[in-house]
Amino acid sequence: MRSQLKCNDLDCFNRTIEDNLSQKQSELAAIKDDFLDNTQNIFQHIQVEDSIF
Repeated sequence: MRSQLKCNDLDCFNRTIEDNLSQKQSELAAIKDDFLDNTQNIFQHIQVEDSIF
């Protein structure tokens, strides 16, 4: 499958790439934050379980 560029000049192409990268960086930052929150919740749960015994 071949993709076509939506831009006719290099400046437009660069802006499009930068916008896409910025969006992906934001998505990755949100995924990282969720991962860290989930990991912290798991460790808190493990500590609670360990303190019961």
